[in-house]
Amino acid sequence: MARQEQYPQRSQTRSGPSTGRPTQQRRRATMADSATQEDQCHPRKIFVGGLAHKTSTQGLRDHFQRYGPVVDAVVLRWPDGRSRGFGYVTFADVPSASAA
Repeated sequence: MARQEQYPQRSQTRSGPSTGRPTQQRRRATMADSATQEDQCHPRKIFVGGLAHKTSTQGLRDHFQRYGPVVDAVVLRWPDGRSRGFGYVTFADVPSASAA
């Protein structure tokens, strides 16, 4: 006769004392804190999503220059050259980034 052992069901929101891993809620909070910290570290840089696949880096730069001087602009691309549909714009100052 085979012996059946019952293991306690693992919860997604709690960790066992032996794992030492953060709980799911703590992971989410850490990710949110991380995003906030990223904003604080790079307050002049903005994420631009939902770009048309034909949007160029120069087109992105030209569009956002109306809000202030643009230091850098980039549209991310796949290795084959296709646009990934998002990019980043870095402004010369924080007020310009906030206005955008």
